[in-house]
Amino acid sequence: MKKAIFLVVILYASIFGDLKKIEHDYNTGKITFSQKCYYEILSLFESDSLPPEYKQDHKKVLCGFPIIANIKANRHRISEPYLSKISKYIDSRPGGVPNTYITPDSIFMIHYTLDESSNDRIPNTDLDGNSVPDYIDTLAMILSHVYKKEVDTMGYKKFKEDTTAGPYFDVYIKKLTGEYGYTSWDEDNCTKCTPYIVVSNDYNDGGYYTSGIDALKVTLAHEFFHALQINYRWDYNYIYWYEISSVWMEDIVYDSVNDYLSYVDDYYNNTNEPLNKNFGISMYGKAIWAMYFTENYKNIDIVKECWENYEIPGKDPIDVFDEVLDNGFGYNYLNFAIWNVFTGAFSDTVNYFSEGNLFPQLKAQPFSSKLDTILKVSNLGIKYFKYTPISNGGLKFDLDGNIDNLKVFCVKFYNNGEDSIKVFENKELNDEVKLYNICSDANAVFFGFVNNDKYNIFEGNLKIEFDPNLVTSNYVKGYIYDSKYVPIEQAIIISYDTAFNIIDRAVSDSKGAFTVKYADGQPYFYLDVLAFGYAPIKKEKIILNNLNNGVIELKLKNATEKLIGVFPNPAANYINFGYVVKYDYPEQTDFEIKIYSVGGKLLKSKIITNESSFEMMDVSDLSSGIYLYYLKVGDISKKGKLIIKR
Repeated sequence: MKKAIFLVVILYASIFGDLKKIEHDYNTGKITFSQKCYYEILSLFESDSLPPEYKQDHKKVLCGFPIIANIKANRHRISEPYLSKISKYIDSRPGGVPNTYITPDSIFMIHYTLDESSNDRIPNTDLDGNSVPDYIDTLAMILSHVYKKEVDTMGYKKFKEDTTAGPYFDVYIKKLTGEYGYTSWDEDNCTKCTPYIVVSNDYNDGGYYTSGIDALKVTLAHEFFHALQINYRWDYNYIYWYEISSVWMEDIVYDSVNDYLSYVDDYYNNTNEPLNKNFGISMYGKAIWAMYFTENYKNIDIVKECWENYEIPGKDPIDVFDEVLDNGFGYNYLNFAIWNVFTGAFSDTVNYFSEGNLFPQLKAQPFSSKLDTILKVSNLGIKYFKYTPISNGGLKFDLDGNIDNLKVFCVKFYNNGEDSIKVFENKELNDEVKLYNICSDANAVFFGFVNNDKYNIFEGNLKIEFDPNLVTSNYVKGYIYDSKYVPIEQAIIISYDTAFNIIDRAVSDSKGAFTVKYADGQPYFYLDVLAFGYAPIKKEKIILNNLNNGVIELKLKNATEKLIGVFPNPAANYINFGYVVKYDYPEQTDFEIKIYSVGGKLLKSKIITNESSFEMMDVSDLSSGIYLYYLKVGDISKKGKLIIKR
């Protein structure tokens, strides 16, 4: 993920170590701001000239864009002689490359040198005998592909054209000792800027995560996207969004290269830092945020919609996400947090990240039988915990603090490879939650805490404790009848504990009989009952001591509406839907169902000739979340909310 923007430079990996020490020494008063900026520039362009204490063994990784952008924005704070020393690196276009080549598409001008005495020289190899060095031919071919993909195919707005140095987009080839490449521009202050790109003359000199032609490919895909971005809008305050989307673009243009994987581990080690943090290698690993919403919604144009929305001056990218993404930022950030669990050994490449099996395993803080800690979740941060069960049982869960902007979930991975997800409603967290059977037949249990607040850190006391007694070994039998005591078959029964955690599900047989579990040690529990043609029962309180011979008897009333909604709801992979009285309608009356996003986008529809009073629809392609449904048969219609939950 060859980073760069505004001198978006990608550099040696352990340079990040150098930069951390430079930042530390500045924060502790050992060096001035001017010295800090100068040493950071040297780490990018001339690392051999750094003071000994800032030198490390080098491995190429990082983008210098945040450093350059910071210096440009804070030039007034830099004193001499450091300002003059810094200016020679960032205030003018590269020199010493007198040869030029205009690409066949007449879009790019490549600047290079063949001078044997120059460190910037490229190989003079010309195997095809067209009098153009092969390196230039290759570079031109890649540039053409990148332009066609990003501008012609994906429809991004063209770069701001150069009005002073000719009609072409300039690409310079230099000897880059600390970076893959960078994008810069001529103006000192601009909101839409005139770009040029600098790339390396040798991607085989060691230290790259990706080397050779593949390194050149992703560098150009990344840097050229920066050139497009700054014709939408340049704003120093939101560097992270430029880098997230440029790393994402690398993988869109050259999907097989996968250089972005080099940075995911750093993000997975730092998920509790703000999503909108502008510095650090983890910023590039956060490209999986853009991968999440383009894969989740199966639409790569969402990133372009974000850039078009972000073009409005003053727009914060978080607000852009909230407006562009179906269901808003908060819902999607929670869903993204869940997706992160399904990586590495727990990957599910069908329902979550398509390359999640290549991701490193998410770093979650492990705990044994008891966790008692002060939970701190950064603004726009995510904190993960992992429990590895050693025996059957459940977990007691208690959290205090202001949870208005906090979302909490847990994911259970069963020994047989299946999984289940629970997202807690905030009202559930007001009291101690008991998770029955969460450790039974389980391989691992993850907890996630997602802070959607842009400005404030969440802090509260968190307790999670294993309890071997939280198992559901108790069952109760029941019968479901209509008003005339006729048994109702195929009714769905869901049992809940006193905190409304789902305990069990059952379906009534031809005699209306069913058996469900209830939570051990609780004097009562709740039932939901759903059946076609009957009004549903919601949260019926069942007091165990009041049961006649320990058996539940429930009567369902005939539905007052002829059209019933969907069930189950929440649903996982399939929903059933139908109407009550089939013979009320002619045989060829069409039955119609439509499913929309909360934002009103039609996602699925189905029209069925009246052959049965209920039908089934596959919704496995819809992500977990809230949707709207519309049902119509004859002159009867109904709207409602559908929840997909896995």
